[in-house]
Amino acid sequence: MKNLKKLAIILRALGITANVVSEEITYNGVHEYDNNFCECDKGLIHFDVWHDDEEFELHFTFKNTLVYDTLYLDSLLQVVSEITSTISKFEG
Repeated sequence: MKNLKKLAIILRALGITANVVSEEITYNGVHEYDNNFCECDKGLIHFDVWHDDEEFELHFTFKNTLVYDTLYLDSLLQVVSEITSTISKFEG
């Protein structure tokens, strides 16, 4: 969760709305695990980013249409670069 919080801080500094979300996942009323991810928005662009201590997983939605999911990246720098470059492409 530490890297997701760092990601949210970096993206907010770049003018992108970003928040870390923690959802409890239950099965038959019993707590299974916490689903922690960072949701990022700018205009009609939306990213959800997960981190499992080894790699980041990104899902990208534009105008309520899923463009891609399960893009895997190794570093926080790669995630920030992917998000900002995608925003630049779709905004411009």
